Amino acid sequence: MSDIRWISLSDLHLGERNSLLSDVRPGTLDVDPLSASPTMKALVDCLCALVVNQDSKPNLVLHGDILEFATAPARRALMVFERFVQLTLVGQDGQDALFDKVVYVPGNHDHHIWVSARETQYVEALKHCPTGSGFPDDRHTTRAFAGVEPPVQGYVLTELVRRFPSLKDAAITTAYPNFGIVRPDGSKAVLWTHGHFIDPLYRLMSELNTIVFPDSHLPEDVEALEQENYAWIDFFWSTMGQTGAAGAQMGRIWDRVQDKSWKHEILDNIAKSLAKRFTHTIFGDRIEEQVFEWLLPLLVDRLPLERDAEEAVLSQGAQNGLVQYVEGPLRKQVSGERGSMPEEVTLVLGHTHKPFFCTQPFKGYPQSPRVYNTGAWSVDGMEPRRLHGASLVLIDEDLNDAAVRFYNEGDRPENYRVRVESAEPRACESLSSDSSAAGGSGAPPESPNDQPAARGGASNPLRQHLLDVVDPDQDPWKSFSRVVRENVQERLRLKAERQERIRRGPADVG
Repeated sequence: MSDIRWISLSDLHLGERNSLLSDVRPGTLDVDPLSASPTMKALVDCLCALVVNQDSKPNLVLHGDILEFATAPARRALMVFERFVQLTLVGQDGQDALFDKVVYVPGNHDHHIWVSARETQYVEALKHCPTGSGFPDDRHTTRAFAGVEPPVQGYVLTELVRRFPSLKDAAITTAYPNFGIVRPDGSKAVLWTHGHFIDPLYRLMSELNTIVFPDSHLPEDVEALEQENYAWIDFFWSTMGQTGAAGAQMGRIWDRVQDKSWKHEILDNIAKSLAKRFTHTIFGDRIEEQVFEWLLPLLVDRLPLERDAEEAVLSQGAQNGLVQYVEGPLRKQVSGERGSMPEEVTLVLGHTHKPFFCTQPFKGYPQSPRVYNTGAWSVDGMEPRRLHGASLVLIDEDLNDAAVRFYNEGDRPENYRVRVESAEPRACESLSSDSSAAGGSGAPPESPNDQPAARGGASNPLRQHLLDVVDPDQDPWKSFSRVVRENVQERLRLKAERQERIRRGPADVG
């Protein structure tokens, strides 16, 4: 068995009160950024168990929505990230650090990390331009594969980790929106992306462009896709939490929207306000109000958040978006950098908050890529959502892949039982909320570790190794299941109490 070389996590949402990795003060949803949460500690114990006997340390890929900038102040998010750094990169209780290097692939909620890194990338390019000469283009992406250009260091996160004496020479590399590794013979590759571009909501500017200008079309490469949409993504989904009192209110609005019974109440209030403030016609406010009451729900229903689609791990819109992105911008970037597509490809994404695994054919790929989604570590609804949960994906030195599903939300202890998974020949669109026979969706299989093998069957040594290491009836896995189940139930209870305080009025909300 070769060592695990890459471990990937996404959607930690550090700093958000709904994140299980943000510690909260007893009996409240007030985040304590100076303390590591019980779930974070339990997760790190499991990570230690995975790599304890290795000859070398693995690398960590954090592929998006690691920091919560949309509904939390940056200060708080960065402080909770520091707790994660202490446990994983500094080492605790005499143990060495768990990881060698860290690659950060920003998503939509931490898109501003990419904006900062992009400015660093541009400054480095300027250093090679003589004064008086033309300036280089302002690039909106990085290369997916390292080697041709020096890696882009994320200034903020690199300086944060360098505050620790043992990490004074460390650097956190930033790649956006895709990051890839390839086997030396070029036959096999693993690609990471956050996944927000499969969601129509985050292609909104491009979609509007095709509506306003019928002769235009959706971008066919990642550079144009990001260039058209980065301002929209960065403002509303990555910096809103930094906008003072208005940003603080976004957290309250977000909590309230999670309660479906209040959704149209919020829209009605917005419609009334818009009618009174911005329109004055001979038809009167009531007609204007009715227009807004019709229009706003239509827009919300046409552009729902993918995480709220509960009928399947991928909604129809996300299925279409996945095909468009993988066959279009992603394939074009990989082929452009490598000269051709590798024979085998593994794709790892997050964003949807609903972990799954599958193998699906895509045009332009010699073999059907294996697809993993790592889910999320936040409690989004007001009751358990059985498709929501979290996993991590592991890659060994030969680029074999497998996953550890840590939990799915639910009422039964089996939902929180840790299990090993690997991608199988089944199309991603078949993973509905009822397709639980092989553990692809939220419902656990009859035997938690009785999962189909990836391509090659039993020849996948990584999967076999994980089956030997991950025993859900023994610690730290058993303890993790208990801790995360208790934490999910507690967050749901606290969210219900907070919603009731919101109902009573802002003065009751902390």
